[in-house]
Amino acid sequence: MNRSTRWLLALSVLGALSLAASAMAATPVTRTLQKSINVPAGGSIKLENLVGHMRVVTGTGPVQIDATVVAGGDQAQALAESVKLDVSTSGTQTLVHVDYPVDRHDTFLYNPPDSTSGGSDEVCILGKLICFHGRSSSDFRYQGKRVRVNQTSGGGSGTPLYVDVVVHLPANVAGNFSNAAGLLDAEGLANKLGLDTEGGDIHGQNLQGQLDVGSDGGDVYLKNVASSQARVHTGGGDFTGSTLSGDLNVATGGGDARLSGALSALRSLDVETGGGDFNATGDLAALTSLDIESGGGDIGMHVSGLSMHLDAASDGGDIGIHLPDMRNVNSSSGHFSCDLGKAVGTGTLRSGGGDITLTKP
Repeated sequence: MNRSTRWLLALSVLGALSLAASAMAATPVTRTLQKSINVPAGGSIKLENLVGHMRVVTGTGPVQIDATVVAGGDQAQALAESVKLDVSTSGTQTLVHVDYPVDRHDTFLYNPPDSTSGGSDEVCILGKLICFHGRSSSDFRYQGKRVRVNQTSGGGSGTPLYVDVVVHLPANVAGNFSNAAGLLDAEGLANKLGLDTEGGDIHGQNLQGQLDVGSDGGDVYLKNVASSQARVHTGGGDFTGSTLSGDLNVATGGGDARLSGALSALRSLDVETGGGDFNATGDLAALTSLDIESGGGDIGMHVSGLSMHLDAASDGGDIGIHLPDMRNVNSSSGHFSCDLGKAVGTGTLRSGGGDITLTKP
């Protein structure tokens, strides 16, 4: 074997070893953490997580928490073992905190396993959340430290570490759940709930009881929710609701709000969008209080069953209200009022500069 052949062979072996080492480093390490917590009936639990997918589902007996730590890189095992579940109790209130090594790492990388979006150079900046198509960079205050989470559909920089959490919540315990970055799901619950993210979306389905939902930068989706009091607030994301009943209050800083599906058991509806549009489609026969305000977006409603005195005003847009049972109609520039049905309730529609449209489906 000549010298050139030996050099080529050596280089081939080194390349293969390098690829193997890279593959080993890229293989994530998972670690399971579990807690079973006895929270007294009428008590509450609060859970805080920095990054990952959090799910809250119904349970029986103690509150059961199943956390899956996912770590990558050449120090993945040590990184996974550095995460802990801290539990503290004060009276009937329990706090569960997912402890991250923020004293040694200030930037974390999150590649959601179900992400299918690709990257692009399209930039949208909203507050502290800097978004790219398929990528986002978010700054948070966690454990008294300023940390950043880089979320991508592949690649990216930062310490590869996140924790997926599943909470089994019994019916007689109130819960407040905070997931700074990543999706937060809640399904099949009748508890008093607080759901909060700073940059992730929130999905709620088949829920009853008092509900307080907030996201600084993500979207909120609610489906089949019956609540005596449901509050939703987003910093810049959209709200989408379908099959809702009870009392609903929605505020979006700049996103749209959309309602559809079975709405006939909705009693009161209060929506404020800073600059987004509002759209509703459905039967609003039980509605006695309606208050919709948009700073600059359009208001479009294709609904039936309204029975109320209605006032509509737009500073710069057109008003088009066309319902078959209108009476006592008063119309002037930028203003419209009428009685609908038996006029048992009150309704107000206001837009800073958008159009207002109200028609029958």
